[in-house]
Amino acid sequence: MTHSIEKILANLEPEGTSAFCSKIVTNLDDLQIQVKDVGDLRLPLKPRIIKSLIKQAKPAKYGLKEKTLLDKAVRDVWEIPKSRVKIDQRQWKKSFDTALSQLKTSLGLSERSKLKAELHNLIIYEPGQFFKPHQDSEKCDDMVATLVVLLPSYYRGGTLIVDHQGDKKRFTSRSTPEDKLTFIAFYADCHHEVTPVTDGYRVALTYNLSLKTGSDATCTPSNGATQESLKHALTDYFENDQANVPEYLLKSTRCKKFAYLLDHEYTPKGLHWSRLKNGDRTRVNALKTIADNLDMDIYLSLIDVHESWECHDDEDWGYQRRHRYWEYDEEIETEEKPDDEFTLSELLCSEIEFRHCMTPDGKTINMSDLMIHEHEVFSTKPMDAFKPFESKYEGYMGNYGNTMDRWYHRAAIILWRKIDHYLMLLECNPKTFLNAIMPLAKKKKERENVQRIVAHILPSWRGLRNENNPQNIIRVLQLALIVDNPENAAQLIKPLDEKVLCKETINELLKLADAYDLNWCTDIFSAWLTNTYKQQVIVDPLLPVIKALLSTSSTNSLSLANWLLKNQLNALKSNFNSDAKNHQQAELDACVSQRNKALIALMSASLISKSFSIYDELVSYTINNKNLFPPIELVSVLLKTWSYSKKQTLSKDSFNKLKFHALESIHAVLNSKPRKVNDWSIKDKNRCNCTDCQILGQFLLASEKKKIIWPLAKGRRQHMHQVIGSMKLPITHTTERTGSPHKLHLTKTELLFKREKVLRDRYKKAIDSLGKISN
Repeated sequence: MTHSIEKILANLEPEGTSAFCSKIVTNLDDLQIQVKDVGDLRLPLKPRIIKSLIKQAKPAKYGLKEKTLLDKAVRDVWEIPKSRVKIDQRQWKKSFDTALSQLKTSLGLSERSKLKAELHNLIIYEPGQFFKPHQDSEKCDDMVATLVVLLPSYYRGGTLIVDHQGDKKRFTSRSTPEDKLTFIAFYADCHHEVTPVTDGYRVALTYNLSLKTGSDATCTPSNGATQESLKHALTDYFENDQANVPEYLLKSTRCKKFAYLLDHEYTPKGLHWSRLKNGDRTRVNALKTIADNLDMDIYLSLIDVHESWECHDDEDWGYQRRHRYWEYDEEIETEEKPDDEFTLSELLCSEIEFRHCMTPDGKTINMSDLMIHEHEVFSTKPMDAFKPFESKYEGYMGNYGNTMDRWYHRAAIILWRKIDHYLMLLECNPKTFLNAIMPLAKKKKERENVQRIVAHILPSWRGLRNENNPQNIIRVLQLALIVDNPENAAQLIKPLDEKVLCKETINELLKLADAYDLNWCTDIFSAWLTNTYKQQVIVDPLLPVIKALLSTSSTNSLSLANWLLKNQLNALKSNFNSDAKNHQQAELDACVSQRNKALIALMSASLISKSFSIYDELVSYTINNKNLFPPIELVSVLLKTWSYSKKQTLSKDSFNKLKFHALESIHAVLNSKPRKVNDWSIKDKNRCNCTDCQILGQFLLASEKKKIIWPLAKGRRQHMHQVIGSMKLPITHTTERTGSPHKLHLTKTELLFKREKVLRDRYKKAIDSLGKISN
């Protein structure tokens, strides 16, 4: 199918002849020129006059991307600016316009358009001067070509070579009459050069050619049967063709696209439907007609194509070269070779990135996230006919390498079926889809249409994962309500995540619960709050969400609040129990502030919602898990939940129970005897019960032992390092690398006494803090 469509497109040609450059010869009688400080120029030009021109001229600069440079190694030519050149338009205009009309036809431009020429400068090449291969920059948005008007004079050499993707035309001095004007026009995307002048002087006026036309400047292909064949081929492509489609794409619903790469190059300024060149204009107009007939969307685009090729060096290829690469020192810099010294053998992958996209009415839109696959790309000129704007060679690196990456600027026509328009927007970005569908969804008369659109895109919908903007989430929830179908609504919002649960979304969530029932809503909540590894505990949003639920008049608000609190209680217990099972006490202590934050949020939410059974269960769980909630750490929990508890009579017993638990443990510590000066015992518990850890435990509990030297093999030493580090013990552990096995030195440090003193001081302050609160 690919070759069939490309062959049909190649056969679509504009009426008459067309070329990337054109030459005509006219009489010189109508051209009257004056140059400031030189006077009238009599044609043909004599050497004496030309030398006078050179005295008034300056070395010409050239453009390179955004820069204007002066480098005689690239361009060595004299220039007189247009401000010093005056042409008598009374006689010249008619013959000049006639010449432009002929050139327009020869270049394959629309007969309804008009070429406008703007004088750029007058240039003079004397013997030895030249201009290396280059491409003219577009001086204005609608510039399509460059015009060179050679003034009659004697010269040799100075051949103008125009190159369009390897197709070259040469205009030599012998083909330029010395008694006539020679017009040479070529498209702005052509590379061209002027070889060194060997004798005489080459003098020319240069013009920028811009195209003035309306949007209706169309061109009918010369072969209507060819266009009809293209229509049938595109119909078959969109409806039936699955050749070259990757298997993973066949299993998904996506917007099928057709991308045709144009033959000419364009810039963002120069790209427009009315300024397409030569065969591009013919084929694009044919595709526009077919798109209208087949109810398709069509866009004009600029894209960057990235190709990655497997290649080898023509100079040295094979097994030996591979080994030589392994022997290279990474510090040695080798001279970079030109691209043409590498042979490309296999295309590994190709990627397309959209840079600029235009609708048929000339509006620019952003489709930078749109993906087009290789099997959807068609062209009538191969990529290697174009010059890449960047190339990068990666040498052989053992497991990869010997690749050439090339990047090209190309213009393209993109088509897809109108029914897939919203599917395309979704592929670009879910937010782009929402921006387009929501204004439509808010119109009652469009509700059925919106429901059909949503049903069409649902197989490709992946939600708004990790979305932090509540307004975008709200739009998805609103759309779920508008679809008026519980299955479609669930499919629309289930791919979201726990960030949906925030105070801003509560009203929309309650509307969904009212419309589709409470069980439907809690099933969705469960999906959001469960991932592959564990249940999600929402901390910061929980209290605001519960407050928002309780502030509404919905019949489902209290039920949803209770369901959410029970879910979070189970999630909290499940996650914390898993932590206790899999982490050392020191690791648990390091994360106690995070657990307290979750505990405070859930306790506060259960108190304001009067879910006392949940609050009571939380208190019991906290008291029974000292390893997760050390009593000293409960002081902050009590202080931050007291304001909610004191307002609820039914919670006083549980609050006081938790307070008593904390105070009892704190007093027990303060009433115990301080550590003796020579007491080096460490009572931290180790979860591991291997033989080495048992020996370590005996050393830790020994009050009289401060240091041991322990011969251990490498693996056992590493285990001890990991255990001591994870328990954050006040012990130094170093290795003496003598003998076999090496010896592990363990030494208890004074930090043992310092941390106990700090802890006692903290316990005393806790007593004072808890004394200020009471129920």
